[in-house]
Amino acid sequence: MAYEVLEAFDHVGRDLVAYRTERSPQPVDPQTVPQPATLLLRGENLATTCQLTQEIRGRLPRRPLHALAAHLLTPWPPTTAAMAWQAYARERQQRQTQLITSVRQAGIPATTVAALAALLSGEEASWLHLNTLWDYLV
Repeated sequence: MAYEVLEAFDHVGRDLVAYRTERSPQPVDPQTVPQPATLLLRGENLATTCQLTQEIRGRLPRRPLHALAAHLLTPWPPTTAAMAWQAYARERQQRQTQLITSVRQAGIPATTVAALAALLSGEEASWLHLNTLWDYLV
């Protein structure tokens, strides 16, 4: 299933495909396009997803998750020089490292994170799902 959390005056506009592409993990490689299919959830995985999410939610501070999610949704400007692209890629890696450090400090097993990533279309997509559904997967 595809889902979207809309609050207040949010709306997807007229082009659902473009909107879902913008809400997908933006690739670091400028030659790669975002994959909206990573935002799909499989119904048969929801119970396990909720269980794993609860293990993480109860321990992980939201700030590093939110910071990484914001970066994952920000495409690098295509007119930027190669050095700026390298800085963009480094910043994403630093945010991922900060989040993984927070996960470890919170005592969340790496197997929990890996299992969630396997259910939710990979590590980057799993962080976006977790950030978006933080208040809803209870």
